[in-house]
Amino acid sequence: MTVTIHSIFNSILWGGLMALALSALSRSRWFLCRFGATPLVVLTAAALARCCLPVELQVTKEVGAATLNRLHKLIDRAAGSPTPETWFFEVWLAGTVMGLALWLPKYAVRLWAARNIPTTDDDRIQRFCRKHGISGLRVAFTPRVFTPCVIGLWRETILLPDTSYTHKQLDFILRHEYAHVKHHDGLLDFALRLICILFWWNPSVLICRAVAVRLCDHYGENYSASSSSTRKSSET
Repeated sequence: MTVTIHSIFNSILWGGLMALALSALSRSRWFLCRFGATPLVVLTAAALARCCLPVELQVTKEVGAATLNRLHKLIDRAAGSPTPETWFFEVWLAGTVMGLALWLPKYAVRLWAARNIPTTDDDRIQRFCRKHGISGLRVAFTPRVFTPCVIGLWRETILLPDTSYTHKQLDFILRHEYAHVKHHDGLLDFALRLICILFWWNPSVLICRAVAVRLCDHYGENYSASSSSTRKSSET
């Protein structure tokens, strides 16, 4: 396996086409209701792997030469040598280091600040935990956020805007955000952001990350709906 100009362009092209198709399917309520989100999760992982593996096998070179692949000919004429020069990897490394320097310290500061925010002792939170058999759930009200969110890698904290909520609103928000905590979506988001920085030259990874975030929200909505229906059936 080797990294070539052909493999890099193919990674961007085919990974991008897969990501765009998955983005369209993830927005389709009909597809999600009929087939569920699991097939899209598997395909998104495959698309992300295609985007992050700009390698070429010897057999693909032979097939491309035998079929007179026009894309390979076009790249040959545009790039000259099919093998990337040393400066290409230097630019790749420089972009990665710059991306990490701009993102990682800010993320670490937000993570540390979230850990130091005192958790709430609201009775409604305690009743929610007892009703769903949850222990150790960290919930904090803070004016630093404008929408409910989850931050953390493994021991996540649910951050809620410091405003008043009705019992029904708070219950729905907690069920949705707890689904993210239960599936450790904070760790997934960290990994996806890291991949986006490492492969900054391939815009397809950004589309794959957007699809993954949308699917996580879909799982959260399903968990909220199923919990609500279970509670209503038990009350009946």
